[in-house]
Amino acid sequence: MIHGAKVALRPLTCDDIEKISSWDSDKEIEALAGWDSKGHLAHQKWYDTMVAGRNSKIFGIWTEDGEMIGDIGLSGISWRGGEAELVVRIGEKEYWNQGYGRDAVSALVKYAFSKLKLRRVYLRVYQDNVRAVRCYESCGFVKEGVVSRRFDEGPKKIYLMTITREGGKRGRSASRKAS
Repeated sequence: MIHGAKVALRPLTCDDIEKISSWDSDKEIEALAGWDSKGHLAHQKWYDTMVAGRNSKIFGIWTEDGEMIGDIGLSGISWRGGEAELVVRIGEKEYWNQGYGRDAVSALVKYAFSKLKLRRVYLRVYQDNVRAVRCYESCGFVKEGVVSRRFDEGPKKIYLMTITREGGKRGRSASRKAS
């Protein structure tokens, strides 16, 4: 288990799939997260792949009161390259804007650098998800680039943000350009 100041990160179990499914069926959460909803069987397959895989570490985000409020993980871990992609979601909306996401991200980044010995963690976030961008910046991530993708509802800009073991030094000049 990984501990932050407000949260504990614990590996997901099969028992957590139902709660994750409920977050995936929420259109507001889906729009912010940028992934499509999955059915229960798809969740089971996703869980089996992620837990069994050596190249991912997925955790539930738990409060001190014992409630799972989100999920967070490192996917696509490149052991040779020393990097991974961070994904995070606070699925329980009453916990938004209270520092739980920031605490979970900080705890997982610390784990990635100190325990997994990764050198770089990156993430992708919609430019218009201002709350998430601020969270990541407060954790030390910097904007390294921006891409545009076309969706049914129109084009969206996506930031690539990174943090390095040395404290996010890489990408600072790109940060100014990406804004």
